[in-house]
Amino acid sequence: MHPPTTSPLARLRALAPKRGLDLRTALGIAERQASLLLRLSGVTDGPVSLDVLSNLHRIELGSADLPTSGLSYWTGTTWRLEANRTEPEVRRRFTLAHEFKHVIDHPSRDLLYDNHWTRERVADQFAACLLMPKTLMVRAWCSGEQDIDRLAELFVVSAEAMTRRLLALGLITERRARPVFCTRGSSNHLRPRRSVAIAGGIPVGGTS
Repeated sequence: MHPPTTSPLARLRALAPKRGLDLRTALGIAERQASLLLRLSGVTDGPVSLDVLSNLHRIELGSADLPTSGLSYWTGTTWRLEANRTEPEVRRRFTLAHEFKHVIDHPSRDLLYDNHWTRERVADQFAACLLMPKTLMVRAWCSGEQDIDRLAELFVVSAEAMTRRLLALGLITERRARPVFCTRGSSNHLRPRRSVAIAGGIPVGGTS
């Protein structure tokens, strides 16, 4: 139980133990943090609005001409998250979610992670889980929506980010849709309808 005065950011930070994390554990915690934020924000359908971030106390979102995809910093009164204004909306959304994970980790980042690559990988995991929640992804997939480009459009993410998320959830393999039984009503009967080609390997997510 958490007292009502505990801020959402404090609750998200409390999910991480005060020790170094191996990658698998860190990725799992990032998913739990994204799920908690969605639950606290009352998200039940997609696409996930970035209001889940901007509505938080002392969090500001913005865009600017940047040499990287994004950055985050403390202004003295608020955490400012910025995405590169020259990049597409789907990338800016992913970047801002990525940068928020850095805000979550900030007090303990040197304890939690032993290298920059791990911090970035875990921030990408958080962004993917926030913008493409497992429950909503499986719901869409099991309703018969199994085209990568269409799913990317529905969740307002890039096709590359969607491909990686589908792979992570086990809904597709390297070359095709994976036979997955879905529950509809009382019977498990819906299988993927066709093969799915994997999108290209363009990097996704923000960088700090």
